[in-house]
Amino acid sequence: MGSPMYPPGTNHFNPYSPLFKKEQRFSIVLSNIGIASMAFILYALGRQFFFWYYLIPYVLVNHWIVMFTFLHHSDPTIPHYRKGEWTFLRGAAGTVDRPLLGWIGRFFFHNISHDHVAHHFFLRAPFYNGPAITKAIKPVLKEHYNYDSTPTFYALYRSFTQCLFIEDEGDIIFYKNKDGIAVRELDKSALMRKLESVSESIEAEAEDAVQMRRPFVPPDFTLKELHDAVPKHLLQKNPAKATYYLLRDVTFALLLYKSAYSITPWAESDFSGYITSPFIKNIVKGFLWASYWWCQGVVGAGFFCLGHDLGHGSLYESKPTNSVLGFLVHSKATGSMERDENYVPYTRSTFSLPDEKKATQMDYAEVLEETPLYTLFRLFIMQALKNNIRGCYVLLSDLGIGLMTSALYFLGKEFFLWYYLIPYIFVNHWIVMLTFLQHSDPTIPHYRKGQWTFLRGAACTVDRPLLGWMGRVFLHNVGHDHVAHHFFLRAPFFNGPEITKVIKTVLKEHYNYDSTPPIYALYRSFTQCVFVEDEGDIVFYKNKDGVAVRQVDESFLREASQTLGNQKAQGVKSACASEQDQVD
Repeated sequence: MGSPMYPPGTNHFNPYSPLFKKEQRFSIVLSNIGIASMAFILYALGRQFFFWYYLIPYVLVNHWIVMFTFLHHSDPTIPHYRKGEWTFLRGAAGTVDRPLLGWIGRFFFHNISHDHVAHHFFLRAPFYNGPAITKAIKPVLKEHYNYDSTPTFYALYRSFTQCLFIEDEGDIIFYKNKDGIAVRELDKSALMRKLESVSESIEAEAEDAVQMRRPFVPPDFTLKELHDAVPKHLLQKNPAKATYYLLRDVTFALLLYKSAYSITPWAESDFSGYITSPFIKNIVKGFLWASYWWCQGVVGAGFFCLGHDLGHGSLYESKPTNSVLGFLVHSKATGSMERDENYVPYTRSTFSLPDEKKATQMDYAEVLEETPLYTLFRLFIMQALKNNIRGCYVLLSDLGIGLMTSALYFLGKEFFLWYYLIPYIFVNHWIVMLTFLQHSDPTIPHYRKGQWTFLRGAACTVDRPLLGWMGRVFLHNVGHDHVAHHFFLRAPFFNGPEITKVIKTVLKEHYNYDSTPPIYALYRSFTQCVFVEDEGDIVFYKNKDGVAVRQVDESFLREASQTLGNQKAQGVKSACASEQDQVD
């Protein structure tokens, strides 16, 4: 149970403190010398350097360290064990994976929050193998794998209010709040299953996960199973709530514009006299502009996400209201090679590649390897729309674009560049990133008409915790709950988390979730999602070498071929019988 209680006055600077073993004392002395040396250097560099270059970043460093370590180990749903029930495996499972800061946390915090459960079980495994190990141990841990995508600051608030104390008695205990209530209780009929027997299989599956992926079998669940699983109130529109989110985003955008207008005058006033050095002033000014561009880009992408839902009519009952507030039209043929409108894969014949059996490594390299610009810009080249969009809405859209262009012209070049164009580029960056990653992944199939159904196509997308809590707040769950959106197009986005939680039990292994950092996921999709074969009713992307990372299950292919053969035979038999009737 936690750390032992030490006498008052115990600290980390006294080498004879009961915190340390005898053999650790010399290391504590060396640590104290290092701290004293750093303090002397900072004193010599002066107060300005100490405050601006060291103290503030140092405080932020400690903020992140305390935040993620506290949230790893303090959660009202996580048990604590006393010696009667504690084992290493049970204790190791007593932590929570969280997508802290999204891809930023993966990149700069080295997976420490995203893959902390794996770290507990494999302390000596390199952090960069954490995602693969996490993926492997989840099917072994099952319900004992703890993952929480709650926005970080709300999770902090929840833990502070719900994790106050534990009872003095009991071998398996949960935190209680100020009212003495625990949010989770121990199942009296069956205590936690023992984890000791799974240690070897965890290691084996971790290794297998790096080397191979599970063969693909198309989903066979029904629409009725999905709709029966989702409570009806989650599909109902709430105009007041939708309006709140719309006004909230407008308010954010206006506040950011107002803040940006203050940057130059504030800098000219030496930041109210606090910063007089021209060098530091320019750094702070540049940081403030960069912050504005980034934040306004995220808020602007949020408008796209709201427009996306308005296009589906999921926020208001009134069709004109949805049409006025959102210009988007979304395809219901996702995953279909013939009918999908966005991110339809190129085929082997597109690149004039020889037949798969005749192609060599050189064939692929000659066509694909020498086209970096094409590879880069293929992300932005959309396929021609195959459906007729009502002309009046196109004209209204053109009119809106014309009015916005005129307004920007009269506001001048400075406004256009600093306040509009750069944030606009960021908006497009987020839109393209999240839509591309949702529909282009080497593990996701594409179907031709022989195997395509709405349900199979709807399952052809990936949930990603893009930007962590910021993605949930500003991008309105569009990255986190996109699978649920495909199945329930008219469900309000603010019910997405609950719908996702419910449908995962129905979709099972056909629910696609990937916490890979977005930049690496982009690189992976660019390099692994190059083309698909011209033949086959279920196809996966192949890379420049003509290799797919996932294959269709052979047993399913045999069954499908046999079923198709039986259908053809039945058709021939029926035709012969019909001809015989006509002769007779």
